[in-house]
Amino acid sequence: MADELPSVAMKTTALLALVLVAAVAAPPAAAAQAGGRTPAGDQIQAGARLVALPSADEWRRLIERRFGRERIGDELGLKATVVGAPELDAVHGIDRDEVRRRLGLPADQPIVLYLPFPLRSNMATTWLRHVYTPSTRIEQGMRMLLADAREYWPHVVNGWNDRRLVEAVRRFCDRNGAMLVMKARRKDPLPRYAERLADRAFYDPSHYPPTILELLSVASLCVHFYSTTALEAAYCGVPSLCLAPAEDELGPRSRGFGFIHNGDLDGIYNTPGVSYWRPLTAAFDGLDRWQLSDFPLDANARRSYVERFLGFDDGRSSARLLDDVLEPALGRRLSRRSTP
Repeated sequence: MADELPSVAMKTTALLALVLVAAVAAPPAAAAQAGGRTPAGDQIQAGARLVALPSADEWRRLIERRFGRERIGDELGLKATVVGAPELDAVHGIDRDEVRRRLGLPADQPIVLYLPFPLRSNMATTWLRHVYTPSTRIEQGMRMLLADAREYWPHVVNGWNDRRLVEAVRRFCDRNGAMLVMKARRKDPLPRYAERLADRAFYDPSHYPPTILELLSVASLCVHFYSTTALEAAYCGVPSLCLAPAEDELGPRSRGFGFIHNGDLDGIYNTPGVSYWRPLTAAFDGLDRWQLSDFPLDANARRSYVERFLGFDDGRSSARLLDDVLEPALGRRLSRRSTP
């Protein structure tokens, strides 16, 4: 019912803030008619007349690819204003030396920040349950046969599982004189073998600034599996390496995100000088050859990446969120702390 629409509805993720301002008796937003989902996975509410997005042309392009240009047309452009990623404002207040002291990290040693594969929260595909999670070849082989998944026989022969990958990351760090720091979430507890191999392991001791941003602020490389932390890493000036499972290994739910979860050149996960992409199967041997220097950060590439995918690099996204979206919608000024 139009008269039951809220004046302001806010949807947020860890990285992106989408603010939906509903107008009384306003027509449904084009994106809602098109299925109502954005790249951040948040619902665009029917009746929304203003949407605050983290960046400009790049997200519009991704949305158009997902839903079709003819279904979005110019509607989204008329309803959207760019604010940036408010979470990342906190980066500008992080003291890197203090972070190293507080977290017990050496002052002069490179840090590889490893974000483990989400063994529990990812969809339980045949590959994940019966091939990648088992920690021995014998268990892999038995589970593969019981699941009638003989296409994964090469994975069994080569011992391509999570334990072997973590061991390869450990060797990579040792060869490069780097500290291996793991950042996990409680819904995906670290396996014991990973805890034993990590120099330090963290969950979320801090929520502001977020622990992930504190760790990125002192990292030399972030290794992950299609994590949107690639965006946060770029903002923090840290190159990232995406180890990419195949689409069917992630499961059917991932296919709706194929417009983001891919290794396309100059995409989120494969922009040389900022984000690097390798097939997961290539990493088992590759990590024994690769050097930290193979994944450099290029300042110009990073600047362009942030502009394309995050919109701003000035630490004022929260202020824009208030100034350009919430205050006009509510018709009053909101109190705030000073921003950079």
